[in-house]
Formats: sequence, C-alpha cells, structure tokens
Amino acid sequence: MKRGLLTYRYHGSHYTVYRLYGLVQRRMRPANRRARFKTASLVVSLNWETNPRQPARGVEVRLVFSAPVRSASADTWVVFLCTDAKLSDTKILEVYSLRWSIEVYFKEIKQNPGFLKEQSGRYQLAYASVHLAALRYLLLFEAMLRQGRLSYGEIRDRQTGQLQTLTYAALLWQLFRALIEGALEGLVRDLGRPVIKKVLAAIDQTVEGFLTQALQISPQQVSVQLKAEELGYL
Repeated sequence: MKRGLLTYRYHGSHYTVYRLYGLVQRRMRPANRRARFKTASLVVSLNWETNPRQPARGVEVRLVFSAPVRSASADTWVVFLCTDAKLSDTKILEVYSLRWSIEVYFKEIKQNPGFLKEQSGRYQLAYASVHLAALRYLLLFEAMLRQGRLSYGEIRDRQTGQLQTLTYAALLWQLFRALIEGALEGLVRDLGRPVIKKVLAAIDQTVEGFLTQALQISPQQVSVQLKAEELGYL
C-alpha cells in the first residue's frame, strides 16, 4: 500500500499507516538470524464504502509492516495489505513476491524483448506482440536454465550481442557482394553473362558456407533477421 492519508480503525480509533507503523515499530522482529527484513502485522478495520453518503462498511484486513534489519534511514519501510486477515505474515509476503516477479516480467518485456514496439496501432499486431514478447522471454529463460551458471540478464546480453553480430555480418556481406557484382559487370563482354553468374553463385556458396560454419547462421536466418529489423520487430 502507498503511504497515504487513508485511515484504518484500530482499537476504536482511526490511524494512518504512519501512526500504525509507530505502534508496531519496536516489536518488529526478523523471522530468523539470517533474515534481512523484520516484520510485524496488525489486524485493522478498513471502510470499504467509497460513497461518503452511505454508512460505513468495515472490513477486517491485515497490514504487514516490513523494514530492513539494518538500514541507514528509519524511514525505510513498506506496508502490505491483505484482505484475508487469517493469513500469516510469511504467507502474505510469499504471495506478494510471486506477484512482484510478474511486475519484473512486464518491465523486462517492455524494455528488451520488443513488447508493443511494432509500428502499428492495429489490434491484431498488439495481440500478437503480447505472445511474441512472451515467447522471446521464455526462450531466454530456457537458455538461462540450460546454462545454469549465467543470470537471465547475462543470457539476454549474450543473445543480443549475437544478433548484432548477425546483423553486421549480413549487412557487410551485402556490401561486399554489391562491390564484387559491380566489378564483375565490366567483364560481361569478355567472359559472358553465364560465366559471371556462375562466378557469383560460387562466391555466394562459399560465403554462405562460411557464415553457417563460423557464425552458425544460414542464409535463411540472415533473410529473416533483416526482414524482422525492417519491420521493426528487433
């Protein structure tokens, strides 16, 4: 919950979260010696009625206060609200940690795997973007699990570097091929068009073999990569 001016009823009086934190601050304890955070909770009543003209509808909720065991500032604390007042502090924090991983996922796909980066406002593209971003994330996550020793961020940066290498190699070869084709164009009269085509085909085959062996990419992958970048997917 945000630290606002919302009031909660506790032992017949109304308190903000700041005042409630003052009540529990001294009895906050870590779960064990290794725990980095200390917690304490209160069961309070919250008015569920949003219309001020209607009678109050008090609902019991549990507020869990958490703060670092060691902190340079006394103001470093947060409060969690749970509508199931019977849950333990530990269970509430466990559930929140699962939700937080979802928030981290959305932040990741927005910043890196291209979520909604397509240059179109069509619903079909937006719908597809959700699934494409999820697939990219899962592929990177699978690679992280297979590696075992690298973090997700390290795997992502490595794959990004490989894509940049792929793009650079493909563009560089296109430049060289254009130069070679231009140079061979002057020999058409002497050698004939069929011979020039055979020479270019042999060069293409040799370069494609090199790309496949050295960079582990195929001409089809190069084509798909360039098309994806052209459409703004990468």
